[in-house]
Amino acid sequence: MPLNAAKLVVLFLEKQAVEVIFGIPGGHTLAINDALVDSSIRFIPTRHEYGATCAASAWARVRGAPGVCLATCGPGATNLATGLGAALRDSIPVVAITVNNTLRDMAWEDAQHADAVSILRPLVKWAHQVRHPDEISASIAEAFRVAMNGRPGPVLIDFARDVLERGEAELAGPAATRLPPPDRPYADPAKVAALLAMIHKSERPVFWAGNGVRLSGASDALQKCASLLGVPMLTTFNGIGTVPSSNPLAFGPRSRVGTKLSNALIKDSDLVVAIGTGLGGVTTSRWTLQLPHLVQIDIEPSRIGRRYPVALGIGADARATLESLLAAGEANVASKRSHHGDWIAHCSRLRDEWKREVAHEEYDALSPMKPQTLIRALAKRGKPNTVWCVDASNCGIWTHLLPMERGMDYMRPVNFSNMGFGLPAGIGAKVAAPDRDVIVLAGDGGIGMTMTELETASRLKLDLLIVVMNDHGYGNIRQEQLHKYGPRFNGVDLGEIDFALVAQGCGGTGTRATELRELEEAFARAAKHKGPFLIDVLVDPAESVWSHPF
Repeated sequence: MPLNAAKLVVLFLEKQAVEVIFGIPGGHTLAINDALVDSSIRFIPTRHEYGATCAASAWARVRGAPGVCLATCGPGATNLATGLGAALRDSIPVVAITVNNTLRDMAWEDAQHADAVSILRPLVKWAHQVRHPDEISASIAEAFRVAMNGRPGPVLIDFARDVLERGEAELAGPAATRLPPPDRPYADPAKVAALLAMIHKSERPVFWAGNGVRLSGASDALQKCASLLGVPMLTTFNGIGTVPSSNPLAFGPRSRVGTKLSNALIKDSDLVVAIGTGLGGVTTSRWTLQLPHLVQIDIEPSRIGRRYPVALGIGADARATLESLLAAGEANVASKRSHHGDWIAHCSRLRDEWKREVAHEEYDALSPMKPQTLIRALAKRGKPNTVWCVDASNCGIWTHLLPMERGMDYMRPVNFSNMGFGLPAGIGAKVAAPDRDVIVLAGDGGIGMTMTELETASRLKLDLLIVVMNDHGYGNIRQEQLHKYGPRFNGVDLGEIDFALVAQGCGGTGTRATELRELEEAFARAAKHKGPFLIDVLVDPAESVWSHPF
C-alpha cells in the first residue's frame, strides 16, 4: 500500500542501515522528524548545522559507512556548506538531507528560500532535488551509491516540502534493499609486475601512503609489502594511523612543509610509490616538493599525473593493488632476497637523529608549556582503541609527533583546513563507537567556533576528553605573519575565554593547566570523570610551526 512520503524516506534510510542522523530540525523538516519518532534511527540535534556535518563525517570515518545529516531550507542548508566541502576534499561519505519550500512557492521568494542544489553542488559529488514521490527510492539509492563508490565523498538530497508532507509512494525500488558494498577495481596484472620490477631495480624506494590506504583498509597489505620488499613507509596527514609508529619501517608523515626526517627520505629516494593520495597542495607544499621517479596508485584515474609526471600510473583500489603486489612479490625469487638493507639502515639513522633532535625533554619544566610537551603527555593517554579527533591549524600540525599504534583512528580536516572540526567530530566518533576512547585536540581559535557543541556532548553524556591548545590567538596565522612580514601583527590576537568555565556552563567539567604537573593531574581527574572533560592548556605562542627543522 502507498505510504506517506516522509515515512517512506525514513524506511528507505533504515534499509541502508542508517542508525543516526545529526542535524537541526526546522519547520520544513518536521515531516521527517515526526517519522523518525517511530523508527530505529536516532536523531541527534546539534547546536549548528556545521557541527552536524562534522559529526556525520566522524561517524563515517569510524564506521566506514555514510554519515547522515539533516537541515532545513535556506540558512539550514547553507550552514552545511563548510562541512560538506571538507568531506569532499578529504573523501568522506556523507549523505546530507535538506528540505526546501513547496514546489508552488520555490520560484516566488518564499521565506528562507535558497537553491540548495545550486549552492552546494560544487561542494559535493552529487546533488539532486526530489520533486515527485516516485523519485524518492531512486534518489536515496543513488545518494548512497555515489557516496561510497570510487573516491568516497558527500552527496545532497534536497526534498520539496510538499512532496514529503502530501506525497505517497510504495516501499519499492532500488533503495528498498541494502545496497551492495562498492566495487574495488583491481590493478592490471602487467602494471603490478612492472611496479614490482621497478621496486627491485631501485636502490632507495619509498612507499607514501595517503587517505586511500585508510579508506580501502589496506594497512596490513601495505606493511606486508614493505616488509617483503624492504621499503620504508611515509604517510600523508590524511594517512596518519595507517602505519603503526612502532613498525620499524614507519618514518612518519610528510605533509604541508614536512618534517626534517620525511623531507630527507623523499629527497634521498630514487622511487616514490604514492598510494591512495592525489598529491594535492597540502601534501606537496603546494607542489613545490621535488619528487624523483614516481608511481601513483589511485582509485580515481583522473587524479594520476595531474601535477607530477608519473613513470607508472595504476588506477585501482589501494588494497586490491597492494594485495596483488604482495602475491606477485611472494612468488618472485628476487623479492625474498634481502635488499635495500643499506637504504633502510640510512633511514633508521636519520630517524634516530630526528627523534633526539625533537625530544626537547628540557621543555618539560617550562610554563606555559611547549606544544611538544603537550603532545608527549597526550601520547601517554592514547590506548590501542583511541580515536584522535584533531582540529585544523597548529594543534593539527604538531600531531606529526603523536605516536599512532594499531587499532587507533586519526581524523583531521586536512585539505579544507576547516577550523572548529575537532569537537563536533569527537561527538560523532563517540556516538559511532561508545566503547572506544575519544580524545579531541583543538586550538583556542578553532574550539571558539564550535564550543556550543559542548552542550551537545553533555546532553548525550559522552565520555569525551577535550584538550585545548591555547595560545590566546589565531596562532598559526600569527606565526606566519612573523615568518613572512616580521613583527607586524594584524587580527590574530584574541581575548581571554575561560574554556573550563564554559564547559561547566554547558553541563561538563573543565580545568586549566599551565605546566606539565597540572596537566598530568588533570588527565588523572578526567580518567575518573563521566561525561565531557575539558582541559584548557596554556601553550607558548612563540614555538612556531614555521620554524625548521621540527
